Amino acid sequence: MTRHTVLPVLRARMVLGLLTALPLLTSCATTSAAEAERSKGESTQAAPPASAPQWGLVIHGGAGNISPDMLTPEKQAEYRATLAQALRAGHTVLEKGGSSLDAVVAAVTVMEDSPLFNAGKGAVFTHDGKNELDAAIMDGRTRAAGAVAGLHRVKNPVVLARTVMEKSEHVMMIGEGAE
Repeated sequence: MTRHTVLPVLRARMVLGLLTALPLLTSCATTSAAEAERSKGESTQAAPPASAPQWGLVIHGGAGNISPDMLTPEKQAEYRATLAQALRAGHTVLEKGGSSLDAVVAAVTVMEDSPLFNAGKGAVFTHDGKNELDAAIMDGRTRAAGAVAGLHRVKNPVVLARTVMEKSEHVMMIGEGAE
């Protein structure tokens, strides 16, 4: 590969890796220092409502050279709307009791289906004029992982990465063998 081929491929792989790795689920219940001080003298503290989620969902729209001032207000709104749609997709899965893996796949799939992000449909072309898609996913509970790289025909690489993790003896598959 020439330098001109490698850099776009690496950039696409780094961004897609970020897109698949950064949708992060975490359990959190925090109290600010001020709230803690106020409640010191109280014998009872109100518990959060039973319906309050004890999880969070974070997504990352990519890393690159796009500055907000390079986009029209309409295009910025389009990016934000798609990010919000990805968050809603993951949130809906969690709200219905789905797994964190299901939520991550749902959120990333929205981004892979969008031409706005350097993932799936919006992937940057290599020097040869092809898209090369990568994705990775990991289950933090079991430490199982699955990854795919160098894909040309798969619509949602994150779904295939999960399949590699759950249904194969491999951790990573590349190119034709992965497709």
